[in-house]
Amino acid sequence: MAEYTYIKQTNRMYQVDILRVWDDSEKVIEQLYKRPRINYRVSEYIFDFINEKLLAPKKVMQKGHYLICLSFSLYNPAVHKFYEDNPYNTNITKLSSCITNRTIKEQKYKEVFITGRSVLFTEKITPKEYASLIYDMYATFLLNQFRKITRQELDSLKKELDYTYIESFEYPASFKDQEYINDDGIIHYKWYNANNEIIEIGPFNVEELYSKHFGK
Repeated sequence: MAEYTYIKQTNRMYQVDILRVWDDSEKVIEQLYKRPRINYRVSEYIFDFINEKLLAPKKVMQKGHYLICLSFSLYNPAVHKFYEDNPYNTNITKLSSCITNRTIKEQKYKEVFITGRSVLFTEKITPKEYASLIYDMYATFLLNQFRKITRQELDSLKKELDYTYIESFEYPASFKDQEYINDDGIIHYKWYNANNEIIEIGPFNVEELYSKHFGK
């Protein structure tokens, strides 16, 4: 089985960091339990793969510091009525992306925010399904930003993903191997009482709450 190393910084010219966010904007406890239970390394492998096979040869994203934030949420057509038109959208999945130049403490970087809304983004999504969606999320961003990249190239390359490697990680992944933003923090949630009034409850330790529900 092939081994892959996530690109934190493979040379002095560029750096790529990848973060994952589960959108629990409704702030209800049940939503925390719906997030994909996939090892964070899968997202990193897929970017690594695209970089090695396509970006590096074309000299795309090979300079500077990129912070890529992958944001997942359940797609609800009754709520999510406005979305970016792109070739990777389907009836059950809507994807979008944007990029912003940032400077913090004199450190300049490009913040890439890629949003994926899909009915497949649940705690039951399989590693293979997850990998396919993550690939399409990266592809959405690359097509939007770089004329050197074509959909034909991306679609062809996707067929070469190593699903044996992707499925080699423990599934469902443990809490520590999921690595979502704010996993080391606390959170407040909304609760509806008998009169349907919203009451804020908490704070809860995210890890303790999640681990208590799933047993690890």
